[in-house]
Amino acid sequence: GLRVPFDVSMVGYDDSFYANEIGLTTVRQDPIAMATCAALKALDLIETGKTAKPFEVFPAQMLVRSSTTEAKG
Repeated sequence: GLRVPFDVSMVGYDDSFYANEIGLTTVRQDPIAMATCAALKALDLIETGKTAKPFEVFPAQMLVRSSTTEAKG
């Protein structure tokens, strides 16, 4: 009996193709950039046994759509 977004907010992850179609608020990252970086690190490890930057942070973007609303209270 709960209603989105009146009673609860709903957030997805990875901004799938259908998220915009159904109005789902979602988090978007760049999977191609992440995969490219991971592949380059794997090649470094194969070739040299080490990689210059073993950890990286990729930016994320919140796309607010109709499945969320402002907090009440």
